[in-house]
Amino acid sequence: MNFASLMFAYVVAAYYAAARLGRAQAWFLSFLYTVFLALPVVSALSGWGRIQALRQMFTEEHPVSAMAFFERSSSPPPGFAYYLALLFLSGWIMSILFMVSERVKMTTGD
Repeated sequence: MNFASLMFAYVVAAYYAAARLGRAQAWFLSFLYTVFLALPVVSALSGWGRIQALRQMFTEEHPVSAMAFFERSSSPPPGFAYYLALLFLSGWIMSILFMVSERVKMTTGD
């Protein structure tokens, strides 16, 4: 599944159903969300690592072709995988905090 679609589904569920969920149900939903969200994150980071390894192998095997090819293509900045991981982590934290805030609204009556 796609990271954005999972996060969107969780936020919509939190918005509409947080008031009707019990504490255990909210924890279970958040746990399932975390587990299923880890799959696209790990997949994206693993794919990024494989692309970089393939690029390095190509550069070592065919330096002249690689120089001509990579000169025309734009390469992402160094540490891009860390920025991507930070983006995923911040999205996860914000969505969990949204669920908590919706649950707090339910208990306080705001």
